[in-house]
Amino acid sequence: MNTQNTLDVSGSLSRFPFAELLVELKQTHLDGSLRLARDAEKVIIYLKSGEVIFGVSNLREHRLLQILLREKMLQLPIDQKYARAANDMELSASLMQDGLLTQVDADAAAAAQIESIIIDTLGWPDGEWQFNPLARARADLHVPVDLDGLLMNYARCVSINVVIERFKSVAEAFSIVPGKAETAGLLAHEAYLLTRFGENPLKIGDLRNLCTLPEDGMLHTLYVLWLGGIIKRHDWNAAISSVRLAQISAAKLSLVKAAADPAASQDVSKPETQAEPEKEPVETSDAAAISLEEYLKRSETANDLYETLGLPRNTSADLIKDRYFGLAKQFHPDRYHREKPETRRRIQNAFSRIAQAYETLKASDSRETYDYKLKREDEIRSRRREAGLAEELAPEDIRIESGRENFEQGLRMFEEKEFASAIALFARAVHYSPDNALYRAHYGRALSIDTKQRHKAESELQAAAKAEPANAEIRFMLVDFYLAVKLTKRAEGELIRFLEIAPGNAQAVERLRRIQS
Repeated sequence: MNTQNTLDVSGSLSRFPFAELLVELKQTHLDGSLRLARDAEKVIIYLKSGEVIFGVSNLREHRLLQILLREKMLQLPIDQKYARAANDMELSASLMQDGLLTQVDADAAAAAQIESIIIDTLGWPDGEWQFNPLARARADLHVPVDLDGLLMNYARCVSINVVIERFKSVAEAFSIVPGKAETAGLLAHEAYLLTRFGENPLKIGDLRNLCTLPEDGMLHTLYVLWLGGIIKRHDWNAAISSVRLAQISAAKLSLVKAAADPAASQDVSKPETQAEPEKEPVETSDAAAISLEEYLKRSETANDLYETLGLPRNTSADLIKDRYFGLAKQFHPDRYHREKPETRRRIQNAFSRIAQAYETLKASDSRETYDYKLKREDEIRSRRREAGLAEELAPEDIRIESGRENFEQGLRMFEEKEFASAIALFARAVHYSPDNALYRAHYGRALSIDTKQRHKAESELQAAAKAEPANAEIRFMLVDFYLAVKLTKRAEGELIRFLEIAPGNAQAVERLRRIQS
């Protein structure tokens, strides 16, 4: 990062993500440069009145020549004089002079280049940033970019868990940006939430009462509309404080006055126009060097989250992180907006799958739970193979086997008087097989150990007896429960009702005799 002047603002991307910085700068209509750095990667984004007008990066893949080849505006092999061009502007001028590139194509390539820089930088999970409100790009560098569209598509891909962390208070308010009330191009739930707004800002708490979306969905939709430039955010922890905004505004006014009076002007700040010298990209992850079609097929046929990322199950957490960001960078949906609708749909679905894989596997606790699930499924397949059954597991097979396994472990824990563990295991067994009366009966029996849960225990035992009224084991558990809590009449009633169904049950007859004697 460069040496700061007194008006510069800086911070970390983990606290203020790149996407949110761009929205904030746009909605405050600031001029200047936004410098970003992460390890060896460096980017500069230039803004005018909050709009992105130019961008540069030190990565080779962001050079104009690579963009022209990727967009098929230029074909290999190419004359070496183009590869030796000092910079992108010299390359563009040389290609147009030789009739290999039209002005229209050059403008389109420049826009694709800046979009590529923005898309890749949006994927940075960390890094540093520095905003200089005095810096300017050259007057002739102005490339229109659909920033709202890029950020909206990005926001739609951000996981709900990440979005929820970006909202710190229900006191935050939002209002419609003037001229942005149209719902064209929005998804149904986005358009619905937008119609809840009127002339005045609404707090998150107010929106809860005005819409029927679940809270997680509402917050995610707010984030999409905000990053998409449709609504404005108020009363939040912005990167640039109101005090600093006032200082920047005053400094700009001073510069305007100084420009009007050359005799009094001083060289306050030299505009920056070039990024750091080009460096070879640092490859942090092998994205498996696969084509788009190979990536899509792998995503669509993967049997587990590891296969989705193309990694073995014993992969380190660092490699999982590198692989995810490598794939997200290479196959981000915004890179393929010119593809056919069906291909774009497949790309979006694949991106959602790798995001889900990363969200599950990045943390040790969720990964441990997922690994246990995989291990259990492997064991189920092994048992089915030994029994001569097909190894392929239907969802119902997995639920039944999972219920049985948790039930058996629950019985062992109950016998060992590990009642808390038994309750948890029986609860999972009931979750997987809610119609299994025996599971519910044993769950109720385990709950009855805890005096605070006896009402729930009775409910589970009664439900089990109702589901299988002729099951003596279940009925006797309910009778034992009533006797334990000194509800003798209820125990007697259960035995009488059971003997109406099974009049010859000797154990029931004997137990009823003892109660009535």
